Amino acid sequence: MTRGQRSSTVCPKAIYLRIASNRYAEEVHDERLADREKVAAALRQISRGFAARAQAVSAGADEVSREERYRRVISEWGARGLTREQASALFRKHGFAPQASGGWSRGEWIELRADGRCYLTGRSQAWLAEQEADDGR
Repeated sequence: MTRGQRSSTVCPKAIYLRIASNRYAEEVHDERLADREKVAAALRQISRGFAARAQAVSAGADEVSREERYRRVISEWGARGLTREQASALFRKHGFAPQASGGWSRGEWIELRADGRCYLTGRSQAWLAEQEADDGR
């Protein structure tokens, strides 16, 4: 019998759990885990652990104010032109939805030029200079 096959004759008390895909099955031989409610509770706890790790990996976006994230986007963007994909990646990096560039464009913070790249407008540069002057940066 190969891994993943089910056979009540080989392991009659085994509980098979689907893990990450329908293609894989994992056998649980420990009779203490035979109670489905306990198995479900354990899986929920594992899930919470993954959610906590994902939050930690997201570079603490919740700890940084929205205004500071604006500053970081504008500072990193600089005077260079970005493709739409690059702009989306920059917004994502700083905790914004990739579609935020549309709102920034409508608000005249960025503009699409003839070369097909997005650039910060004078309004963005002036706002950043004002913020840096207020902070003494």
